[in-house]
Amino acid sequence: MARRALTEVKGIGPSTAGALSEHGISSAEDLAQATVEAIAAVPGFSQARAVSMKKAAEELLAGVAVAAPSKRSTPVGEIQVASAKGGEKEKPKKPKKDKKDKKGKKDKKKKKGKKK
Repeated sequence: MARRALTEVKGIGPSTAGALSEHGISSAEDLAQATVEAIAAVPGFSQARAVSMKKAAEELLAGVAVAAPSKRSTPVGEIQVASAKGGEKEKPKKPKKDKKDKKGKKDKKKKKGKKK
């Protein structure tokens, strides 16, 4: 069976794959078999990231489908709940006026008063 590329592991791009390869981890299989300590020794990897990457490699090799994040920002169920409650919309915020704008208006009022 062919070895899986590191870049097939969710969260690993070419740069990260290069850093792992420099430390003897050159495939998804190597990553899954490596200890968390060995992965965390690679520059740019914290203990938490090492655990996450090891788990992602194990899931890839086990055939667990790791779906890419959805483009929806809110799950459909939450949208339906919001609309059932009345679907209140947020009012757009008005841009704040510059202090210069206020000062300009005051100057205009003074000038009008002087002309009389």
